[in-house]
Amino acid sequence: MRKRLLQKKFPEQIVNETLFFLKEKSFIDDAVFARYFCSARAKKYGPRRLIQELKQKGLGASLISEALAQSNKSCPPQKVAEEILLSRIGQYKSLDPRKARQRAYALLLRRGFEPELAGDLINKYLRDIS
Repeated sequence: MRKRLLQKKFPEQIVNETLFFLKEKSFIDDAVFARYFCSARAKKYGPRRLIQELKQKGLGASLISEALAQSNKSCPPQKVAEEILLSRIGQYKSLDPRKARQRAYALLLRRGFEPELAGDLINKYLRDIS
């Protein structure tokens, strides 16, 4: 938020005072934001993507890891990746098996899941596509 206000040409002193006031009154809380962000997006995206997005928003590594740990308890990445793959598996049945595996793998990586997890799920669910 600081960066955004400074880009808008607000004086630095005003920015500092405003942010201090907002934090003091608990209107701004990075920990709460990180937890909410992870819980809302963990149903569609994997840990790698969540980490990347939170880093882009300027959150620290400790806040990110705490929020991610809580999110992983309620939405385990393996279960989410499995649901995503199963929801798309029908689209892959008409494709060449190699092409289907490539698309499924790319989908899971784009969504932020670990390559090992993506490979394991593809082997489990796309093994019999012909």
